[in-house]
Amino acid sequence: EWNETRFKVLGRIRNISLRKTLEHNCDFYFVVDVDNFVRPATLRELVALDLPIVAPLLRSISPGQYYSNYHAEVDANGYYQHCDQYGWVLNRHVRGVIEMPLVHCTYLVRADVLTELTYDDGTSRYEYVVFADSARRAGIVQYIDNRQVYGYITFGDHEYHVSGGIERARELLRDAGDVPQLLGATASAPAPFLARPELPDSLKIHLINLDRSVDRWNRYQSHNWHLMHNTARISAVDGTSLDRAALM
Repeated sequence: EWNETRFKVLGRIRNISLRKTLEHNCDFYFVVDVDNFVRPATLRELVALDLPIVAPLLRSISPGQYYSNYHAEVDANGYYQHCDQYGWVLNRHVRGVIEMPLVHCTYLVRADVLTELTYDDGTSRYEYVVFADSARRAGIVQYIDNRQVYGYITFGDHEYHVSGGIERARELLRDAGDVPQLLGATASAPAPFLARPELPDSLKIHLINLDRSVDRWNRYQSHNWHLMHNTARISAVDGTSLDRAALM
């Protein structure tokens, strides 16, 4: 049974592994949970991205389950919070190397940021929640790479467990083969989004924005850059410019 004590112990073990990574002068720290099965090319692809923290997209082997190895939104305590963006990324309606507030299960960390990170902050939170929170507090950006489905989570022993899940994961990975994504890519920057057909205006996100509210428009673009190709901005009617007498 997973409880507060076990998460504390796991956090301490993971902190020891962080220190060992630095002691051995490693370039990267790679985490893979025991019930995660990934493509052979996964580590090569993640290393080539050379990002502070990056996770490969994993899907649940359980039919109909939407569990994955990232949170697209987190609540005040750092735990999963439902949002539409989660499904967009999981179903790969949006594809690329995408910033997330939290990644877990399988991920790669560049060694130069390890001193800023921890799995144990003295709270009773899950160790992966503490880790992601320490990254956010330190300004270390976390990414999910969903340019392809890199593997599957098989769930060993709880309600999501599927009999024969490990064999099914291996079968899916064999059928998929190894798909290289970074041939000729620049290693120091996130890979670009794959080209996607632009939606007609009737299906786009319609954003009504005052022309004078430049800061709001800039903030929207900053937080939702992955949606900009399908966003239609419409100038709002500015109440300060209306002729009150004419309206009466």
